Amino acid sequence: MKYSFSFFLLVLFNLAGYSQQTIDYADQYAKKVAQRMEDSIGITEQQKSMIYKINSSIAEQKKAVWQNYTNRDSVQVYIQAIEDKRNSLYNGMLTYDQYEAYLQKKHNILNNN
Repeated sequence: MKYSFSFFLLVLFNLAGYSQQTIDYADQYAKKVAQRMEDSIGITEQQKSMIYKINSSIAEQKKAVWQNYTNRDSVQVYIQAIEDKRNSLYNGMLTYDQYEAYLQKKHNILNNN
């Protein structure tokens, strides 16, 4: 009985730690993207906050896809749909010049330029 309770506590703490790691990942990812955008295209603090929220949400959505789907093709389709949302969300909150700079930088990153 003592060992089963100890095992239960161990599993519980591991699950809590895993949950914290995924939250930390989303937070770190969102901060990193917001900082890169501030450095590269000159967003305001308000825009930086919005970029952080968008990317935190995107990271959580992508995590959910990876947890809920096992078929690689399905995962790829859902992840791409989530990524496509990013552009429309950015377009609504960045100025024209900022959005064009973002698209150019994204193109360069995707094409290793």
